[in-house]
Amino acid sequence: MLLTEYVEKYTDRGECKCGMCIDANPTRPDPDGHVADMVFFKVVKIGEPDAEEFKRLYLAHVGEFNQIVWSDGKEHGYMEIGGWIGDQGLALRFMALGALLGVFELLTPYTVLGLDPADERQRTIAMQAAGSGFVTIKVRGD
Repeated sequence: MLLTEYVEKYTDRGECKCGMCIDANPTRPDPDGHVADMVFFKVVKIGEPDAEEFKRLYLAHVGEFNQIVWSDGKEHGYMEIGGWIGDQGLALRFMALGALLGVFELLTPYTVLGLDPADERQRTIAMQAAGSGFVTIKVRGD
């Protein structure tokens, strides 16, 4: 299976639809390990993806327009990853899946600045920052 197929299989864009979560209320935090708020949209994990298989696939992936050195200890943003995976929307889903699996640390205006997505003004600030590239990941050390 290709990395892109794996990400498409194990993620969905939007709110959780499992029926066990109460995700429709924006003032309620999303369940840990289940939903990632990527600022532009939320990403929900589907099924039981495997962190080791995910790592194997992304390390073997040959970039579309650029290559990424995952062991460099740097943050990698959705614009860079979009060039590598071939699509910025899929890049955000990839980043979310890695964060939900504990492989990446997800850095967004919400996680770094502590902005509240339920506050309209703060959500606007987060969207502006995200549009400037402030949605990144960093590979977690083993």
